[in-house]
Amino acid sequence: MQGSGHPPRLTLVTPVWNKAGYIGRMIASVRAQTFTDWELIIIDDGSSDGSLLEVERAAGGDGRIRWYSQANAGVCAARNNGYSYATPGTEFVQFPDSDDMLEPTMLAELIAALDANPRAVLAYCKYQAVGPDDEDLPTNHPMRKVRVGPFVRRQPDSEPFTKLESILAWAPVSEAISLMRRSAFDRSPRWDIRLGQHGEGVVLFADFALRGDIIYVNRPLYKYRQYIGQNTSNLEVIARQETRVVLRLLRWQGSQSHMTSMKRAIVFAEGMVRGIRGIEKGRELLCNGKVVSGTKLIISGLSLWALAVCVPSILLMKVRLKCQDHLRGIGDDWCADS
Repeated sequence: MQGSGHPPRLTLVTPVWNKAGYIGRMIASVRAQTFTDWELIIIDDGSSDGSLLEVERAAGGDGRIRWYSQANAGVCAARNNGYSYATPGTEFVQFPDSDDMLEPTMLAELIAALDANPRAVLAYCKYQAVGPDDEDLPTNHPMRKVRVGPFVRRQPDSEPFTKLESILAWAPVSEAISLMRRSAFDRSPRWDIRLGQHGEGVVLFADFALRGDIIYVNRPLYKYRQYIGQNTSNLEVIARQETRVVLRLLRWQGSQSHMTSMKRAIVFAEGMVRGIRGIEKGRELLCNGKVVSGTKLIISGLSLWALAVCVPSILLMKVRLKCQDHLRGIGDDWCADS
């Protein structure tokens, strides 16, 4: 415990940018945790709405909470900068968002899951979507998927481990709900500043999955804020970022075994999963009388699936070219060194 000469077990790092209306609720939810051996570091990313004043008010003199300021540089840079202020020797790190809230037992349950599984490097949970006034919203979690021969299997919630291939297929392992071993985070590429927000967790957690187990805690222990204007609600931004993520993964560097695992996971996500999704969507269109568009989707989906199963090297080449063409088509030079 802090005050006993030992570092806290957990460091939480939260960037804040113009969230004066919400940051106080997030801090209150951390202070209400049943697990109390933590420190919270707030990084103000150039706010202009008095967010820091709200941080000071909500901290209420709690010595476990510290805050710092930086010029606006984005959430990934703020997370990395905030982490640099972490007390040496903490065991775990988490990066909750400034407009969200933690259920009172979240930290206790995720740390207990890691304590019970020495090979595990990360534990994450379900979340409950909430609106601007904390009202519960309908919440849809992406399905976890794994490969079984030439087929895709959906993992039931009762299965506790999430695999690399599922992470690359955009399983619900997101940045704010993931509590990590600090030793694994220190060996990781950290938050990719150049990649930017949305999908940055896919890249980071892929690295984690190559190093140890990823534990899924089947309980909604986090409240994720949703409202109009979020980056995660902008479909054009999402499409661009997902393309960047795939290119970043295609450039993965590491041991031969890790690179083989990464390529296999990309083939699964970008070939098998996307192919089957296209087939399912095409069948839906056919059932609604849209014969031409439905048939095209089915043929395209079957083609992706067949390439993934039979000639994965060609699929990887096609995926790379498609991603590069997409970014160039929207004037994004991010792929210049891809």
